[in-house]
Amino acid sequence: MRFEGVQIAEVSSQSEGSQRWTVLRLFRTIGGRFIAVEEGHSVMAHEHTKYKADICETSEEVVNALGYGRLAKALYRAADINIAEEIQ
Repeated sequence: MRFEGVQIAEVSSQSEGSQRWTVLRLFRTIGGRFIAVEEGHSVMAHEHTKYKADICETSEEVVNALGYGRLAKALYRAADINIAEEIQ
């Protein structure tokens, strides 16, 4: 995938001694879209890095793509994306 834009946030679950970890990155294209990237890393034998990327029009689509897990919530905080739901 190739696009023009800037990375606006990155978070990782990697810790010392990790054999598997996830990295989430969020980019903003020059056209205003978001690119939400999930990388699954491993140093285990016969495993390789897995990549997933979603092109999103809105921050709501970013949340739909990455979900509500701990790491995703950390990315939203870093990117200043509010995921609170208003209840009336």
